[in-house]
Amino acid sequence: MASKATSKKQDHKEETNVKFPEVIAITACPTGIAHTYMAKEKILEAAKELKMTCKVETQGRSGNEDVLTAEEINHAKVIIFAADKALIGVERFNGKQVLEVGTKDAILDSKKLINNYLEGKTEGKAKLTVINQSGGGGENIEFSFKNFKYITRNLLAGVSRMLPFVVAGGIILGIGFLLDSGNSGGDFGVTRGVAAWFSGLGKVIFSMMIPILGAYICYAIVGPQGLLPGMVAGLIANAPEMLYKTDGTGWTNTWGRIFPSIQNFNSGFFGAIIGAYLVAFVVYGLTKGMKKMPKSLQGVRDIVFIPVISALAAGVIMFVINIPLGYLNYGLGLGLTEMAKHNLSALAGLIVGVMMAVDMGGPINKAAYVFGTATIDASNTAFDSIRSTNNGTIFMATAMIAGMVPPLAIALSTRIFKRYWSKKDVEGGNTNWFLSACFITEGAIPYAAEDPKRVIPSCVAGSAVTGAILTGFGVTLSAPHGGVFVFPLLGIQDNGSNWFTMPTQAGSMGIAILIAFVALFAGALISAAILGFWRMKNIKDGTLILK
Repeated sequence: MASKATSKKQDHKEETNVKFPEVIAITACPTGIAHTYMAKEKILEAAKELKMTCKVETQGRSGNEDVLTAEEINHAKVIIFAADKALIGVERFNGKQVLEVGTKDAILDSKKLINNYLEGKTEGKAKLTVINQSGGGGENIEFSFKNFKYITRNLLAGVSRMLPFVVAGGIILGIGFLLDSGNSGGDFGVTRGVAAWFSGLGKVIFSMMIPILGAYICYAIVGPQGLLPGMVAGLIANAPEMLYKTDGTGWTNTWGRIFPSIQNFNSGFFGAIIGAYLVAFVVYGLTKGMKKMPKSLQGVRDIVFIPVISALAAGVIMFVINIPLGYLNYGLGLGLTEMAKHNLSALAGLIVGVMMAVDMGGPINKAAYVFGTATIDASNTAFDSIRSTNNGTIFMATAMIAGMVPPLAIALSTRIFKRYWSKKDVEGGNTNWFLSACFITEGAIPYAAEDPKRVIPSCVAGSAVTGAILTGFGVTLSAPHGGVFVFPLLGIQDNGSNWFTMPTQAGSMGIAILIAFVALFAGALISAAILGFWRMKNIKDGTLILK
């Protein structure tokens, strides 16, 4: 008996001696790649500097890693949510005080966040809140009217879900173009049988881009009930032939025949975003209004009533807004054409390049990126006025490739000027080769956070040069993301005045890829040189101390 009692005491002693992390955090961003892991790294580093143990759960694209346990949550002294999207499993923290910030705040100064939590204060958009949330499945979206005000977060939630379709569809479609090399004309990409197979599959995947955007914007606002009406809004924004087709009969042009005097255009990204938001209000109202239905009817409510009514609402909303937003797309397309005719494209490209690098993934960067994606639909809508070899636009090509410059500049600078960077900076620079190739501008953020005075102006200069080169030569892109993996979708603008055109589509694609690489490396080398020589001078004169 004595030995058993002793054994129990020893087991209890071992349990009480277990060291739980003092600082715990969850990091998550819409894409689930760059910001998620950079924020995690900065929080771990800050805790180490403060001599505190730490564990960070990441909610990335491949699922949750280092998931926090109930015991770890109960014993934590500091709890931080560094996230730009809705988190999974928040109910685990019920009754706990949490510091909620964006990933960028954690990347810039995690040490301050930890100290602020311990002192019970907040700064800027950070907030200390006590979690009180009911459990749920999926992504555990809190059903609240306040979700409507997170416009950027909701938009990025849709963009993050759209990206796999863009990248997969773009790469497969690019394979089709490559296999059809040597052919030209309007059927380029589908002339050979094997090329047509890849191109067809790629186009099907690619066509889901806008419907998925609409579906997940709505989902981010009102949860699972938003998927159906949000996707309906996105599908209608794509203006399928069944709904709109000039002079269509039978099962085509079913909506267009109602107002034959009005020309219906594709409302694209504008339609998907605005439509998803409007229909989210309908879902919110229906869910609130039917909340007190008898339990016997709740299953029918969720499976029949809300889906059917919200789908009908999406149809009515899109029937109304598709026409004015379609004309907005058309007008944007004509405007872009006039810019090209008056030789203003290079200046506009320079501005877009500056915007992509000035805050590297922040609101200015996102504004330039969203503008680029919107012009793709304008290109398709006003196709007779904006002609390009791939239905893409110069501004989409500029936004993506100029956004690839900052991480590539960091990679080059830490390699060429290795002695003027710390060992840790050089190691991080190696990662930026891949981040640049994938169009993840945020790879440069840690360097900008540590040395904003030199990094940001240097990157802005290079991205501006890249933007001006791309628009000057009329390089276009029809995919809104994908980095070098969608370079086969590049083309050359043909608006009737562009002096730099090729006789075949295959030739245009080849020369466009060549110009894109030249523009990318020219801008990155300029940025890397400015940054490298600047650091060299300041280290030699003692105004910069190498850590």
